[in-house]
Amino acid sequence: PLQCLVPASPPPVEAADFGERLRRQLVCLERVTCSDLGISGTVRVLNLAFEKQVTVRYTFSGWRSVHEAVARWRGPAGAEGTEDVFAFGFPVPPFLLELGSRVHFALRYRVAGAEHWDNNDGCDYSLTCRNHALHMPRGECEESWIHFI
Repeated sequence: PLQCLVPASPPPVEAADFGERLRRQLVCLERVTCSDLGISGTVRVLNLAFEKQVTVRYTFSGWRSVHEAVARWRGPAGAEGTEDVFAFGFPVPPFLLELGSRVHFALRYRVAGAEHWDNNDGCDYSLTCRNHALHMPRGECEESWIHFI
């Protein structure tokens, strides 16, 4: 089996209370995905001012050490440009792909001299390394030339 990082919860943007949460916190994770390149995701913020910064604070060590990645503006969202979407990404070190390993992260939004956080209501967002079975369709494998290599 292949090991991969799996989010602990479904994409927040699909939750019924996403809009209310965004209005309350001013910043919300939309979704997070994993690939060979690392972890990436999107964040939505209320557009309170032109100048703004969104960063992801993350850890591979249970917050004993922390790293930050700056999110990049992707474009407006919401009715009449009242919201903005930012995209982030950060690499995952190979040692992390051991069963049970975890990545924790939270989002920080700096705007108009204030700082706002989305830390999943105090629980942090997390991804856990789990087994993922790969299944090759039988017919494809038997008919391919790969077994001659």
